[in-house]
Amino acid sequence: MKKLSELFDLRYGHSLELNRMKLSDSQNGIAFVSRKNRNNGVSAYVEPVEGLAPAAPGELTVALGGQGGALSTFLQERPFYTGRDVEVLTSRELLSKAALLFYCACIKENRYRYGFGRQANRTLKDIIVPGPNELPVWVEGTLAAIDLAGCDAPSVSAPTPPLNQDTWKSFRLSAIFEIKKGKRLTKANMASGLTPFVSSSDANNGVSGYVGQHPIHPGDTIA
Repeated sequence: MKKLSELFDLRYGHSLELNRMKLSDSQNGIAFVSRKNRNNGVSAYVEPVEGLAPAAPGELTVALGGQGGALSTFLQERPFYTGRDVEVLTSRELLSKAALLFYCACIKENRYRYGFGRQANRTLKDIIVPGPNELPVWVEGTLAAIDLAGCDAPSVSAPTPPLNQDTWKSFRLSAIFEIKKGKRLTKANMASGLTPFVSSSDANNGVSGYVGQHPIHPGDTIA
């Protein structure tokens, strides 16, 4: 096991303010990485700043704090600027994309240490992670084989039909859905299994785990 600082060179980001920058489009602009925990940390795309070089593709960005959640970590694959409280990590040796993504996950797993407003600016370098020779075999196997080409393409190629909001009317959900209450299941009663357990989580499609109980709702159901 290694300290993060033994595998990566850590430096503070550009610390720019988005509201002082000129916005651009995603095709021609430079990614602006903030402390967001989604969308690869990218808040917007901006015009180049005169005299300020963007960070290079292939580096990791780590949120040191903020409402998005400390230690939100992403691999940046195009030149980028950063906002406040974002650390940039450069690998000290050549690592594959799969390995870099694995280290993103390793860093994120330490976010429980930084709740209640605690910042990671002083202790990020001391986080313990596996060394390159200690990576699980599946990192360079399963992950490396995943082909994501075209995954961002629309699922339907037909254009969206025009919507006339003037003809819209109010309706009750009960008029078009059969509404049923869920059944409470405590952790003490959960068994390990393959049935999705949907909670009030706002992530992962609401699925917070998998249990051994028989499902009580069919698929294609809104929860």
